[in-house]
Amino acid sequence: MKAIPITSVWTRLFCGGGWAGAALLSYASIIFSRRRAVGALLLLATFNDPMAGFTGLAGVLISLLFARWMGFNPDLTGQGFLSFNALLCALGVSFLFSFTRETAALYLTLLIAVSILSVLLTVSLNGVFHAYLALPVMSCPFVLATLMLSLATVFITGHPLQSPIRSVFIPDAFCPSSTLALFFQTMGNLFFQNTAAAGLLIAVALLVESRLSFLLAVLGLLEGVWLLDILSFGQARDYLGPVGFNFVLTSIVLGGIFLIPSLASFVYAALGVVLCVFCGAAFQSALGGFNIQPLTVPFNFSALLLLYVLRFRTEPRALLAVDFLSGSAEENLEIHLNRIQRLGHSSIVRMRLPFLGTWTVTQPPRSDLTHQPPWQHAWDFEVAGADGKMFSGAGAELGDYYAYDLPVVAPADGAVVWVTDGVPDNRIGEMNNQQNWGNLLMLFHGYGIYSVLCHLKPGSMKVQLNEQVKQGQLLARCGNSGRSTVPHLHFHVQSQPQIGSPTRAAEFLHYVEETSSGDCFHLTGVPPNGLRLRNFEGDLALTGALRLNVGDEARFDVRAGRRQFIESWKVNVDLYGNIYLESSCRARLYFFISNGVFTAVSFKGTRRCALYGLFLAASRLPFDHHAELQWEDVLGARYILDMFSASLINLLRPFAEPLQIRCRSKMSRESPAAANELSRQPANGEQAVWQVETRLFVRFFNQRPAATDRPFRTLRLSFAPPLGMVSIRMENGHGTKLEATRILL
Repeated sequence: MKAIPITSVWTRLFCGGGWAGAALLSYASIIFSRRRAVGALLLLATFNDPMAGFTGLAGVLISLLFARWMGFNPDLTGQGFLSFNALLCALGVSFLFSFTRETAALYLTLLIAVSILSVLLTVSLNGVFHAYLALPVMSCPFVLATLMLSLATVFITGHPLQSPIRSVFIPDAFCPSSTLALFFQTMGNLFFQNTAAAGLLIAVALLVESRLSFLLAVLGLLEGVWLLDILSFGQARDYLGPVGFNFVLTSIVLGGIFLIPSLASFVYAALGVVLCVFCGAAFQSALGGFNIQPLTVPFNFSALLLLYVLRFRTEPRALLAVDFLSGSAEENLEIHLNRIQRLGHSSIVRMRLPFLGTWTVTQPPRSDLTHQPPWQHAWDFEVAGADGKMFSGAGAELGDYYAYDLPVVAPADGAVVWVTDGVPDNRIGEMNNQQNWGNLLMLFHGYGIYSVLCHLKPGSMKVQLNEQVKQGQLLARCGNSGRSTVPHLHFHVQSQPQIGSPTRAAEFLHYVEETSSGDCFHLTGVPPNGLRLRNFEGDLALTGALRLNVGDEARFDVRAGRRQFIESWKVNVDLYGNIYLESSCRARLYFFISNGVFTAVSFKGTRRCALYGLFLAASRLPFDHHAELQWEDVLGARYILDMFSASLINLLRPFAEPLQIRCRSKMSRESPAAANELSRQPANGEQAVWQVETRLFVRFFNQRPAATDRPFRTLRLSFAPPLGMVSIRMENGHGTKLEATRILL
């Protein structure tokens, strides 16, 4: 009989769709976590009352079995989404009923019924909430199922049977501080455990999951207690017993789970707690006469209401909703800052430059000439010669200007919705004030996004009204029509389809700034006056140099300090379509390649591997065929700090960015001899090697590094297109820290 490896058993049970893993994630989901270790701590907390612990675990297993038998989405089942409400319902059964020989049949019947009902309600309500409200279902199924259980209890027994919670671990006396005891008991009530001992374990689990969520929990509870004291509800602690944990959940959800953590989200969470206090009092008054507890009704009502109203804002300003797969508060903030600082993903419209070749900005947004409100978000472009002038000769004729008759291309995919042609070009120095915009094209790119290209040459239109166009497609040629004294191209974006509508903020994507010191790549930005720029065009040969197609593998000979080992990489894709490099050293690098630009999104795992060197050396890597190219990037401090220091930094990040890693990179092309030597292969003709040098600087509170600053780490990446990447080297002030060379098979 063939032995089954222990690792295989562990994977089947706790990873992927394993039963034990799904059960642990059911517990972790109560505090919005996806970590099985957190779920294990919460599972242990429920066994503070053994009967409650076994009942909750049974409810989870019943719901998982039913969900799989019904054939519901296995991904949702494996993540605990369909079973965490069943867990709460099962714990509610143990709270309402005492398990004895006489009540065993009723107890088990209600447990099975409420567990199955919670799954059905979770699936149904999730469909309704997702389709019509765009809201999470949270614990609404638990509320409805437990309410039905309570009403059924009244009918069956005549009164709800509420059993005391039996502590078998540490007595409440271990916590002499009444404030601490109040906090721990409130945390315990999340799982129907009203002892400080169980609450301590739950608080530890929350702290392990997220320091920001733990802070929000403390602030939410303190605010709730303070409000109760002010409002003189009487016995505040008796009131806190059934509803106090609602303050904690409301604060966590609004402060950092479904909103990006920030000062504004903390204020909004405080507002949510105020609403939750009043809702709790109202529902307690309404349901108390039936001897029914409000449970999580105040939390669900307050949180869902405050999340729903955010959808109707016309200007989302400070409060930003999480529009990706939500994680911990720290993870949500990291993803958001990564977007803003590195990827430029925000509400601002981004397009490619609407021309070919190198042009110069002669009027940027908000210039003192004509780009003033309401048309302040606009650019004028011209073409300069080697001497910096925009024309040759005397500049008295249209043909003297370098920009005249040059191609104008589509800045993005869209449809032509307005064409004006037939307006004659002006003589140099004259303008047509009656037909201000001259010959123009307006393109529709999506709801509320229209691009306008003006002062075009008459008769040069290559597209017609309602024609679909692709980014980079030839549209017309640059002219001097309308309010224009010299040939130039005017470009702006607006929200309405009428000519002359106010412009809206826009940026250009993937462009190269040409300077005397070299070319600088910009992922996105607003080019200022006088900037010479061109569209970045990714080199297909270089783009394939890293060989990063799904399923590709590579091996490296690595030296890290005194260690020498072989490291393997493989390109994989996860369930959500994210592509990542997985190292044999237990590390992952998530990345994507777009328009010839390699972007490392995030890194997880050990830092003592070559994959970590790649992440730092090529956090951003534009594959350009020009001999030299420079660029900058920003990384979060957690990629260089230890876990404790990173946790402290994360507590400050919602309010300010205390620490960043600034990256300065430069790519150059070396001789074929260098490629042959580095790849340890025979000479391969004219093929050159590409070198990327990246210097890392530490900066506090968003300061930019000065030219004289010394980097704390330098990395060198070398690759040749037909060979793939061949070398990574990481150096600090004490010498080489890591060196890896690809083993070519």
